[in-house]
Amino acid sequence: MSSWIETELKLLLPNRAAWQRIRAALGPGRVVVQVNHFFDRADGALAAARIAVRLRSEGEEGEAQGIGGVPSSDVSGFLETLGSICRGVHLARNAGFTNRRERLRVELRDEEGAFEIEIEVEFDELAAIEVTPAPSKLERLRALPRSSP
Repeated sequence: MSSWIETELKLLLPNRAAWQRIRAALGPGRVVVQVNHFFDRADGALAAARIAVRLRSEGEEGEAQGIGGVPSSDVSGFLETLGSICRGVHLARNAGFTNRRERLRVELRDEEGAFEIEIEVEFDELAAIEVTPAPSKLERLRALPRSSP
């Protein structure tokens, strides 16, 4: 296929046994490793405004993982651009994590015929959290303290 649309579908399953049944039905896939890097201003203003700047890279298991898979000079340029968006305040990496998932292709059928989709599966156990309304990202960005030029 020449163009794909990425859509995230999350399933809330009742227990680990349900996950194991679904996983077994899908069959094996190839392991993809994703490395995530999070950036913020030195004063932590982005995190305080509940804004995350994440740069991620991914590759097959065993491949070397660099930031975004690009030369450090390109990453520096990217961070400079982000810094200018953040009103000239320098951004620095302040956190990160790595996760593994399996990527596989599955053939589906409907009234129009067969078609293939690519899915990624991973297992995360999340504690229940309370969801509260929050200001929009744009409102939070506008509320950041302005730095002097």
